[in-house]
Amino acid sequence: MILSTHIVDDVRELCRNMAIINEGKVLFAGQPQAAMHELKGRIWERTIEKAELTKYQQE
Repeated sequence: MILSTHIVDDVRELCRNMAIINEGKVLFAGQPQAAMHELKGRIWERTIEKAELTKYQQE
């Protein structure tokens, strides 16, 4: 089954193994926790108010 998402928590909760693919190249294949360890410091999360959404979409 293929699940396509950018939501890291979804992958961590739903998948035992995963792959990160960019432009047809497999950049990573393995367990989600291993990917998160490799990507530590390169994944950011920010919560914004709904009123700010349009501003961020334009950027």
